[in-house]
Amino acid sequence: MSNTTSAMQTKEFYGSTQFFFSNDQLQALHTSSVSSDGRPTVHVTVSVNDSTTGFKVNKTVKVHLMQNVFQLTFHDFPPTLKPSLHFSTNLRISRYDRKPLSSVDLKHSAVVQINQITSVKNAEPTALILPVSEDGDVRIRFKLQAQVVTLFIQARFQSSEETLKISNNFSSPSDSYVQIAPGNTSAQIGLPLQINVESTFNLTKLHFVVSSKGQVVAAGTQNSSSFSVTPALSWAPAACVTVYCILSDGEIISDAAQISISRDSYVSLKWSSESAQPGEQVSLTVTGLESRSQLAVTVMGTHDDALQPDLNFKEEGDCDLQILTNTKLYRKNQPGPKNEGHAPEVHKDWHHWMDGAEALLWLNTNVSNRTWTSEKILVPDGITAMGALALVMSENLGLVFTPVLQKLTVSKDFSLSLGAPSLLIRGEEIVLEVKIINHLEQEMDVIVLLAQSKSFEFVLTHRKDASVINAQKVTVESHGSASALFPVRPLALGEVEISVDAVSAEASDSLVWRVMVKV
Repeated sequence: MSNTTSAMQTKEFYGSTQFFFSNDQLQALHTSSVSSDGRPTVHVTVSVNDSTTGFKVNKTVKVHLMQNVFQLTFHDFPPTLKPSLHFSTNLRISRYDRKPLSSVDLKHSAVVQINQITSVKNAEPTALILPVSEDGDVRIRFKLQAQVVTLFIQARFQSSEETLKISNNFSSPSDSYVQIAPGNTSAQIGLPLQINVESTFNLTKLHFVVSSKGQVVAAGTQNSSSFSVTPALSWAPAACVTVYCILSDGEIISDAAQISISRDSYVSLKWSSESAQPGEQVSLTVTGLESRSQLAVTVMGTHDDALQPDLNFKEEGDCDLQILTNTKLYRKNQPGPKNEGHAPEVHKDWHHWMDGAEALLWLNTNVSNRTWTSEKILVPDGITAMGALALVMSENLGLVFTPVLQKLTVSKDFSLSLGAPSLLIRGEEIVLEVKIINHLEQEMDVIVLLAQSKSFEFVLTHRKDASVINAQKVTVESHGSASALFPVRPLALGEVEISVDAVSAEASDSLVWRVMVKV
């Protein structure tokens, strides 16, 4: 990449620190750095030099620059237009950093401009000023013109904009249309769900078909534009409701909508506690199981905030019903936007969770009771959270999983780090620095032990003040740090394992470091 611009800062720190760059610096980087996919990108390189050992570590990451604080996306819109009826969509406003909208953000309204292109005369643009809900959703609903062929919706929130374009991919020769009125897009098993249908003509007889996983699960005929259906377990996780009527000349008028069927009340997963410290024992409990169920539970650990609670499994069904008929069914095969809610796919967001995480356990068992509790699970060192997900296969439920990753926070009174180069020379004396960072509000005393090994020997073993050569006691201030220094001399060649334990009255921690020793 030519004509690159760089900005550099240098700090002395102990434990952790933050770097901040001004808007002018970011603007200069933004104008000079563009990745292969066209998005503004900068490379952030961090070089840390340990002043005690001279050990140096470099790390480079690629960061995409966001031009706006807010991201606007359209969701839940139909793939085609229904002239003279209503058009509905959901505008979702989110922050670039995934944080919830603040109270200051919510004081601003979303401005939506609507342009309808008709085959006769273009309608005057209309503007809507709509409030934003706490979860960032803006519901948009308006009536379409009688002969609309193309729709443009431009949404604006502060400095961010997004545009949605939809063309009329299906037209009726008689200008007759039916539409399932937007309402609840989710339903509970066993509870009636009301379906309301709008039409451009006098609706006297209405047929409906409910399909799930490629099978018809319910069907019927109604003499009104409103009816109810009661989801069964076999409908889960999603069902497609198709309504249609047959005109006197044989023309079929139809519409379809996808409904999410909630099974949360059937299977749930829970940790025995919300937080734990390394070395503690916890367990997992799964409830709502059936007899002769096959249960699988995966447990992951992370060193940062990679386990996002809002990253769920998203299960989507197919709302395309194949119709075999000798009546008049008109359809235009024109390219148009696809509603992501109609995609016949099951998206499993494993990559979101596994980035920055490590697999800890995979439990697989047959279950005969409605409740299953795991054996005791030891919380390991070196992680900040544990996440668990349960998958169940049974005769009646089919494949069921807990849609939200269940998170257990791993809290520490103190943490360790070991300063040692990745390559040592046999016989050369070095100083291993064990750093302890106190996360508590009070001062603490910590005993640090470096495990003895035949691979290295301790230097200064005849110190008068050292009763135990491989142990040191350090006092660490509140939210401060301290170091224990161990002079050693490598004796063996090849990979050498260095093990450190630290114990206080409140907690303990440990780490293992592997280094290569050469001649």
